[in-house]
Amino acid sequence: MSQANIYRYFSSKASINEAICDRLVHQIESKCRESLVQDDSFIERLKRFILEYHRTVKSSIIKEKRLYDMVAVAMDEHWSVVQGHSERILDLLKVLIEQGIASGEFRTVDSYKMAKAVHGSLAVFIYPSLLEHEINDEESGSGQDSLEEDLGQLLDLILHGLISGGK
Repeated sequence: MSQANIYRYFSSKASINEAICDRLVHQIESKCRESLVQDDSFIERLKRFILEYHRTVKSSIIKEKRLYDMVAVAMDEHWSVVQGHSERILDLLKVLIEQGIASGEFRTVDSYKMAKAVHGSLAVFIYPSLLEHEINDEESGSGQDSLEEDLGQLLDLILHGLISGGK
């Protein structure tokens, strides 16, 4: 396809990059939603959702370095596509927490505030720049536990705080 033909569909290089980034974040969200298909406890659903989010972002960084670089810039520059992605992930976390509360598995909390707290606590496992640093540390053999083990410990802490009766 010629360059002129591409610009019939996109007004600028920035809009091409934003469309690519939008496609990538929707793929990440789709994989995360797929992790919720199984019918089991909301504890397990939340754990699976977060693990899938981490694994998908991590594999994107490792496999698609150029795409990762674009998403890192998009996050640093606060592109609207990344803001929308963050809002959709927060919504999914909020819904999962609300469902857990309704089922009696989770204690009653402000679901939006808790979703924000959970999302924020996951930054090192999902924010590309921070995650890349952790991956590099892990690969250099710095003697630290694996990222998934660290994430598992964080999930235990989060879930302990959410579980009904764990006041």
